[in-house]
Parts: sequence; structure tokens; C-alpha cells
Amino acid sequence: MKKFFFFATALMMSGMLMAQNMELSMADFGSMSWGGATVNGNVATLPAAWDAGIGWDMGGQPLIAYHRVVMNIEPFEGQIGLSIKYSEADGDYVQSIAAPGSTQVTVAIDPAKATAVIAIYIQASKMGQITINSCYLEGGADPYDISSKFEIPLVQEAGENCIFVMRDELEAHDPADVVVCKINCLSAEKLINYGIAKVVAMSDWENAQYEMMNQVDGIGQSEYKFLISELIDFGKRHTSEWYVSTDPDHPGSGVIFNAYQGESEIVGELKCYSNNSTAVEKVAVKEAKAQKVVENGVLYILKNGVKYNALGAAAR
Repeated sequence: MKKFFFFATALMMSGMLMAQNMELSMADFGSMSWGGATVNGNVATLPAAWDAGIGWDMGGQPLIAYHRVVMNIEPFEGQIGLSIKYSEADGDYVQSIAAPGSTQVTVAIDPAKATAVIAIYIQASKMGQITINSCYLEGGADPYDISSKFEIPLVQEAGENCIFVMRDELEAHDPADVVVCKINCLSAEKLINYGIAKVVAMSDWENAQYEMMNQVDGIGQSEYKFLISELIDFGKRHTSEWYVSTDPDHPGSGVIFNAYQGESEIVGELKCYSNNSTAVEKVAVKEAKAQKVVENGVLYILKNGVKYNALGAAAR
């Protein structure tokens, strides 16, 4: 397999400087392929649905300085899956699927498993030709880092083995807010090469916008992070307009986090984190208005710095 030596300089500097975007050379596209897939310039020909693939042989490169892969494409009539293959020890692969007609598909690089990336490649739900305008690794500040963000409310509705987040709620958040979903894998037989959960546009159950793969060696939990902007993109199925569900039980637009019954489960609620000062300030004010305080065995309610007793009178 061909090694990608053009990464070497950037990777050596990544510990000292924050990497910027790195283009994946189209001249090296097709350095790994299977199922009869071929490439001519920036046009990939896939002769079979899902059973053929083509992309970049990364030669086990560490991509710790980058956060996701972004591929810009011409509209294609089938779904396109963009995958990152990690070493077997790091959990095999993770895939993001773009709906038919999409002009962009992205997949996040897991920082905990980015020390050895074997390949980056595409597949499709239909045979045909896919024109790739560009593909790059996104660097800069890590948009998924929540260490300095504050947890804020996320309005959501729990369903049977799934969670709904509606369009109005997504649009009310800052696009850079991060939503965290925890998935617990229940079936050891389904760990490898199998999506154990997915994110779909509202009630568009057959077209997964993001397949969540279990990345642990054995049954257990995995954590997935999504930007609000990405969830909006999923709700629009990577197009310019929201997908509108006609399901009478769940009409409207939004996204669904769905786990496969008996094989996985969503752990707790979705969490949302923000460094948007307005959003954080609203949460702080709300908490300050109804904070419980116990002094000498007596319960008080602290509102805006004033203690109130159980009858609502200000405590002296």
C-alpha cells in the first residue's frame, strides 16, 4: 500500500501548532479500491451497490490534528457513504451516509482512535459514477471539544428506543453547540462492520443520515458528538430544505436518534453544550431563580440572591 508521506510535515508540527485544513490529493484517489471500482481524474466509477469502494490508502497515518473529513460532490441519485477505517485495535471503521442529491458528505474523526487511520473511502447505494470536487481533513480548533463549554437544556422527546429533536429546537440553538449521545451496545455479535444505532431525518427511517458504530472492544458504551449544524444538515438530508415527515404520529421536521432494539440502547438523555454567552446566561439566570438551599435543617428557595421560606415570604 502506498504511504502518504505528504502528511509527515504537518503531523510533526501538530504538537506545536494547530493544523489547518489538509487537502486529500485527487492524484492519490484510488490508491485503495475493491469490487472493481475505478477512478478517472476526479470521477469514481462504482460497479456495485455497497460492495465496491474507492478512496485513499492512509497507510496507518495518525490524524490527531484533524477533526473530520469533508467531501464535496456533484449530486448523485443514490446514497453515498464516506468512511474512515481505523486499525482493528481502534475499532475498525465509522461511516457517515449522505442522502441522494447531496453536495457534501462529512464524517467525524474520533480523536481517541485517530492514531492509526488505514483508509478514507466512499461507497454508494447504487452503481454509477460519482464526481468529487474536493476532499479535505478539517483542522483548526476542535469544534467537538466540550471541556470549556457549559451544559444547556435541549428539548427532546423520548420514543421507543429513540429520541426526537424537532426543527424549532435545533434552529433555536447556536450552530456550534455540541450534542452528545451515549450508545450502549448489547450484542457482542454485532460489534464489527455493523451500525448499532443511527441518526435519521424525522421519520425517514429507511435513510440513515449517520450510522453510529460501536467503537469499543466488547459490549459497552460509546459516546458520539454532533454539532447542531450537523444535525440540521441531517434533518435536511444534506439538501437546502428540511425533510418534512408525513407520519401522523410524528409529523414535521427534525432528527431522530434511534437505537436498534435488542442490539443497542440510548443511555439517558441527549446532552447539549454551548459557549454561546447568551444561552449560558439564560441557564444561569433560570437556575438562580429557583435554587434550593438548606440551612440548619430548614429548606429555603434562593431567587436572585434572596432567600424565601416555604410560604413564599422573604427570610430574615
